[in-house]
Amino acid sequence: MGGQEAKFARLALILEGGRCAITTNGATLYMPPGWLHATLTVRGGILLGVNWTRSSDQHMLADILIREIKADKNDAWYEPLLDSCELSFAIDETLNEEEFNKRRKEVLLTLCPLFKQIGEIAKKDKAKKSPSKEWLKLFGQLKKVKTCPRCEEPVSSHIKLVTVKR
Repeated sequence: MGGQEAKFARLALILEGGRCAITTNGATLYMPPGWLHATLTVRGGILLGVNWTRSSDQHMLADILIREIKADKNDAWYEPLLDSCELSFAIDETLNEEEFNKRRKEVLLTLCPLFKQIGEIAKKDKAKKSPSKEWLKLFGQLKKVKTCPRCEEPVSSHIKLVTVKR
């Protein structure tokens, strides 16, 4: 047992106030972003699940990632936060460069405290899928801002923290 399955096993004994929902064929159950959940079938069959991430979820997703990193760096799941950040730069013909720069700065404000921790995860286990390649695409947008609005360091210094040479 590993990954998300192991995370649920560790948390099972300390979680409180859980809820149980039983749905029928064709029903949809909406859960807010960040909700810890498990899905089981009563009779077997096919389960479909979709992760919906919005750009407005960045702060909440960053908080979850920080908690996961503190609990177990090797089990931290950064993809939802990365997806949320990428959505900030989804093609929108109505935005001008000034509005894109505002979005870039908002993403940097959220991510700045995470760069060092994410880099440590990537460097610790180069054999596993590290965030390096995925983050480079995001940095293509972020490097257009020269200075981080949170720490006032060059954005290029953040890029170096997350990039892992293989």
